[in-house]
Amino acid sequence: MTFRAGQLSLISMVIFLCLMLSSGTAMAEGTVMQGTTEESSYVNMPTPIVFTIKNAEDWDPPVMPDVDGLDIKRNEGSQSFSSFQINGSKISQNSEITYTFMITAKEAGSYVIPAFPIKVDGRTLTTHPITLSFEKTSNKGLLSAEVFSNTDRIFLGETVELTMNILIKEFDSPAYDARVDSQTMWQLISNSDWGPFAKAAQEIEASRRPLRGQQRTLLDEDGKRESYFLYTLKTDVRPRSVGSYDLSDIVIRMKYPASLRRGRGFFATSRIEIDQFKPIEAVATGKELLVQALPEKNKPQDFSGAVGQYSIRTTASPTKVAVGDPITLTMTITDTSGEQIDMDVVPAPPLHKIQLLEDEFRVPRETLAGVVSGRNKTFTQTIRAKKDTVESIPPITYSYFDPQSGRYEAANSRPILLEVSASETINSSDITGVSQQAGTSSSDNLHSVTGGLLANYTGEDRLLVDQGPPGSWWLLILLLAPPAVSLTLAATLQGIRGHASDPERTRSRRAARQAIERLHVSMSPDDAQVAQAICSYVADKTGQPAAGFLRGDVKNALKSSGIDDALVQETDRILADCEQLHYSGGAAGAHSSLADAACDLINRLEASRSIRNLNQRARS
Repeated sequence: MTFRAGQLSLISMVIFLCLMLSSGTAMAEGTVMQGTTEESSYVNMPTPIVFTIKNAEDWDPPVMPDVDGLDIKRNEGSQSFSSFQINGSKISQNSEITYTFMITAKEAGSYVIPAFPIKVDGRTLTTHPITLSFEKTSNKGLLSAEVFSNTDRIFLGETVELTMNILIKEFDSPAYDARVDSQTMWQLISNSDWGPFAKAAQEIEASRRPLRGQQRTLLDEDGKRESYFLYTLKTDVRPRSVGSYDLSDIVIRMKYPASLRRGRGFFATSRIEIDQFKPIEAVATGKELLVQALPEKNKPQDFSGAVGQYSIRTTASPTKVAVGDPITLTMTITDTSGEQIDMDVVPAPPLHKIQLLEDEFRVPRETLAGVVSGRNKTFTQTIRAKKDTVESIPPITYSYFDPQSGRYEAANSRPILLEVSASETINSSDITGVSQQAGTSSSDNLHSVTGGLLANYTGEDRLLVDQGPPGSWWLLILLLAPPAVSLTLAATLQGIRGHASDPERTRSRRAARQAIERLHVSMSPDDAQVAQAICSYVADKTGQPAAGFLRGDVKNALKSSGIDDALVQETDRILADCEQLHYSGGAAGAHSSLADAACDLINRLEASRSIRNLNQRARS
């Protein structure tokens, strides 16, 4: 009998299973293996301690006890391994699962991690005590870091640029006549505390392009001329408290080369690589930076915390409205100082503190979230005229503290002319459709009569008059009516079929009505309902699933449709306000104002020509 390869493989598997069923699988009893009982390392250098659980069916992950002076963290997850061994008719299975702890000491000294229990297969096993010794790293001029700025005094709220210079001594090996290049030396920096330079360091790491150092010849601690690599990092900081700005939390750590070796392997005989390392660290030094409090003298009442030099420009749309109609007020704050400034922290103008604006307009009081573009930050707010005597939006004042002059200053926008008409009113006669003529009393309009229905007829002839047969135009109507009705019904049915076959079209047509209905269902919709109404509206228009369609999706969809940028920014601003109210809370009037602004926004988006093609463009 002849067997093919596939059949042989299947027969082998069957025989293997039969052996397992006949002989059983032998597994050793669960045990715990400990990687070490004694270890030496350096301060601030994480040291791994490994525990391996072997041949266990049930166990609890190990939990190492706390030890004063040690930072003990278990790596997330675990590593597992399993294997089978066939010995005659017996099959044994071996399994291992490994847990790794990272131990870090902040101070030099000897530490003992006491024995602790680990439950394995219903038994309690105990580890051995672990002795760890940590010693301080020896720098000896190999590494240094210095932080400085272009000034030694700033005001609270002011942004300042910090520069950090890192010097690493170049490593060379006379035995191999080789040097370690600057990019490799930068890659040896690890586990450092970067302080305010953390973002700059993360960006360098994310770029996967090591920083290239500039070569400098300097005097070392012994006065000897040595070659160093200079690395420069910059960052902007905005201190949040008064006093000396602390730089002591910046600690640079690296594994400095101790020796080189020739590469191993058949193809690596000519390559030189680092053989051994030694850990070193350096605490950043620098001139003290003093943060001063803003003066209380002459502080304006409408000051909201802006520090720097600014101008303000405003626009409004529409400018021809009725009392109570929404007006979108756009305010652009521009940094004019030319200095380094973080526009993200620039606050919005406090509109409710401008008395003339407060007297003539309904002004929401919620905090505005602006949009930053270069040295500009734009805020939008919806205001409503209270009366038809309003002629303009008054100048908007923006107060700020100028650190160069040491004084509070104010920038003012230009007034915006408005045409405000009285809102339409409806009286009771408009509702009932009844008006009384002058000089006619209501008592003459109604009186009681007797005689039944005939008493209502006051003419001379009480009999019905025969008007004769209808004219020829009635006959024409009777002839044309059935075909016209048939055509109308056919067109209506065709339209219904068309909408039924294209549900996305129906969804797009109903988007605005359904969104506004959502806002009107509740007497006072909250921020989540307002955000959902806007997101669902844009999702319906684009034919995209409403679930998971969030603020970023809305902005991208509107931009891709060619919607006016001002409308896109206003939509994003309202959604940002919803998010802020959701997490920080707000006055009851803030939710009502957001709902009004959302309704107005949806109506204006619906009137936009670009939004009409949005659904078709998204589906194509």
